[in-house]
This record gives sequence, C-alpha cells and structure tokens, in this order.
Amino acid sequence: TGQLTGTDWSTFNNKASTTSPTFSGVVTSQGSIVAQQGVQFNTTAYFDAEYSNGSTTTAGGTAINWNNGNKQFLGMASTTAVTFTAPPAPCNLVLRLLQNGAGSKVITWPTTLWSGGSILSTGANKTDVASFYYNGTNYYGMLSTDFV
Repeated sequence: TGQLTGTDWSTFNNKASTTSPTFSGVVTSQGSIVAQQGVQFNTTAYFDAEYSNGSTTTAGGTAINWNNGNKQFLGMASTTAVTFTAPPAPCNLVLRLLQNGAGSKVITWPTTLWSGGSILSTGANKTDVASFYYNGTNYYGMLSTDFV
C-alpha cells in the first residue's frame, strides 16, 4: 500500500542517524547533493572526468560552459576567442589547452583578472593549463605554459 506497518517501523527505526549519517563504499546520487554546513573529506576529493570541448575549428569563437565540469579540455587547431558560461556558484576551474602539430595558435580570453599574463605557448603540441577562481562575479586566472 506504500505505507509503513508497525513491523516496518520497528525494522527501520533508529537505523540511520539523521544528524550525522555514516556511509561506506560508493555513494551515488541521481541529483545534486547539498551540504548545508560544509563537506569534510578525510582523504582525497577529486573529479573523475575532464570534459572535452573538442578542437577549435574557426576564429569565430569557442564557448566554454563551466556547468559541464570544473575541469575541461580545448584543442587549439585554430586561433579563437573564448567565452565562458558561468558556473552556478564560486569555485575553482581548470582549462587544459593543447596546441596542434603546427602550434602558434592564439586565444582571446573573456574578461579575466590575470596574474602573470595570459599568452599561450606557441610550440607544436605544447600543453598549457589555465586555472581560474570564480567568485560569482569575476574570474581570477593564472596560466602555466610549455608543458611537453
């Protein structure tokens, strides 16, 4: 009938703490998990995927939608202007960029407050990593270049 019986109540009552539940193994959710007072990890927290935006094909522009993930990839097959779709809240973001075999591709960034510069390496097959802190309004960026 969809209702708990007295036997069900006895079976399930006080089996899980509502104030501090403990889980073991993998916890999976079909929707968002919202923590009202923070989340503590006793080991390592990580994202298990890097979203691929594929490779640029025109200088017309490339949209990076941060709602697809905090870690993303963009192949530099042509010079391009990049736009960002803001994530829903303040967070850290990483964009890995890979020059193609010819190299020398240039990127025009959206409004970003940079520390140390925003010019990509130009060597063939070089990887650069742009790291951003988004505070809900501004992007603060740092660019690490010339990874082989």
